[in-house]
Amino acid sequence: MADKKSGGLVPLCNGTVITWTMPPLISGFLATGSIAGSILQLINIVLDVLIYMPFMSALNKRQLMEENKAK
Repeated sequence: MADKKSGGLVPLCNGTVITWTMPPLISGFLATGSIAGSILQLINIVLDVLIYMPFMSALNKRQLMEENKAK
């Protein structure tokens, strides 16, 4: 039965102490006791990459322009 606080998508953390060195997808499973924790972590990683991608692309373009000016 899903807890109302969690929205029902992912179970609440079960109280297991997970070290910060644990790989992301494994830690999500261990913390929640469900594969849904790992799936949520994977979704968050994909969203993080999509958010940062335009900034990294702009930085790359700026560095290429500076590199071409130096030549």
